[in-house]
Amino acid sequence: MSYTELRLSAAIFLIPYNNFKRDGHFHRFIAEDEKLRQDLEKVEQLESKIKTELSDLQSKIEQMNEDMVVYQNTDEQKTEAEALKQVCLAIRSRCL
Repeated sequence: MSYTELRLSAAIFLIPYNNFKRDGHFHRFIAEDEKLRQDLEKVEQLESKIKTELSDLQSKIEQMNEDMVVYQNTDEQKTEAEALKQVCLAIRSRCL
């Protein structure tokens, strides 16, 4: 390919770009690209917050499940509390 043919093909290639740039489409696409990047950043921040919140909720669920095992047997807890109360009363009566 000769130098003139190269320049001609480059000019043909650049015609749509120059028209695009002159018509203001270029600036609109740049602005839209920036807006989309900002939106993506916001979505990524929200995703991070959601993952953190989900992790916190999973920890709370695990703790609640452990607590349910402890509090399921209320009769046994009442018995233990009554025994502890009797011990405390006995100690108190000895101290007075």
